[in-house]
Amino acid sequence: SHELKTPLAVIEANMEAMEVANGSEEWKNNIESEITHANKLVLDLLQLAKMDAGGITKSPSELVDLNATISERIEIFKPKFTGKIVFSKKAKDAKRLLPKQDFLQVLDILLDNATKYGDKKISVVLNQNEFIVINDGKTIDKKDLEKIFDRFYQVEYTADINTGTGIGLAVAQGIVKLHSGMNDIFGNATKCT
Repeated sequence: SHELKTPLAVIEANMEAMEVANGSEEWKNNIESEITHANKLVLDLLQLAKMDAGGITKSPSELVDLNATISERIEIFKPKFTGKIVFSKKAKDAKRLLPKQDFLQVLDILLDNATKYGDKKISVVLNQNEFIVINDGKTIDKKDLEKIFDRFYQVEYTADINTGTGIGLAVAQGIVKLHSGMNDIFGNATKCT
């Protein structure tokens, strides 16, 4: 509930400003953005609650071309990042029978974090048995690494640039665990970085 206070306060302030400015388009856009933010937060919190209750299930599997799917998602995130996003397609056969919606959710969380905290370059690599997203932002201290999947945990230096809630990686970890470390996607020799 604490995390919901911020987007709701921004919506309220923008509505007041919109009344003064006679419905300015800028204020409408701000309100729409914050409603989207609040909606995503509610969905993430609901997913975490379902995970806790053991009520989350895998999405249906379908044949997915990972190269094409990852490329499409990268295009969506490019406007959020002022640097360069490089995708290395090293998998010989990138078609997999997998729970596409679950994979997309993990991919979006990783790309979102990479664009928030990257500087000039993000590298996305798809090998035969692993999927890696790397940015050139500040390295996370070892003391923080063991906590990054904790709910609502945020590394201290991200406070000034962070628009997140600290639950994205917890959701991603829950999905990965649901799929036995993403073995459903890459087989038994999976490394998820």
